[in-house]
Amino acid sequence: ASNLFRGLKDRLLSPFRGNASDDVGWFMEKWLKHIPAGRERTIRLNGMGFTFRNPSEFLHTYREIYGNGIYDIPLGPSPFIVDCGANIGISTLYLKKMHPDAEIVAFEPDETNFTLLEKNVRESGFQGITLRKEAVWKEEGTIEFSLDANMGSRIEEPGGSQTRKVSCVRLK
Repeated sequence: ASNLFRGLKDRLLSPFRGNASDDVGWFMEKWLKHIPAGRERTIRLNGMGFTFRNPSEFLHTYREIYGNGIYDIPLGPSPFIVDCGANIGISTLYLKKMHPDAEIVAFEPDETNFTLLEKNVRESGFQGITLRKEAVWKEEGTIEFSLDANMGSRIEEPGGSQTRKVSCVRLK
């Protein structure tokens, strides 16, 4: 009975599914494009859970990485990967899934994004990912950082509105 139900469900929902590489179907895309930002939500795609606050940014980033394959580059065995500006971890989790033996260091200075990054990495169950709540900059110390909690978070001029001092490290 469960196999029959699953088969019927698959056939009924097939027009709403996207391509196999990104797992976002038509219905889910419409939902993500039209729900308001600001509330924490979790979605399961490609066998992983992702928690996000901005649905349109999530969809855009997910599609770039999983659908368009922007990080589909050959890496040697056990690569060392540095993700500067990891946001909520979509790229970090993709790279770890593609390279299970990789050691990854993910930097994200935005407080809200870092909280989601921690949650997404923790819930993935992946090992070998180090998270650092810092910006990568040309020198050690602190810098002014925008508090947008989105993909456009950035280093700002001192005294700008909606900024906060964050720790920064040299990548070197």
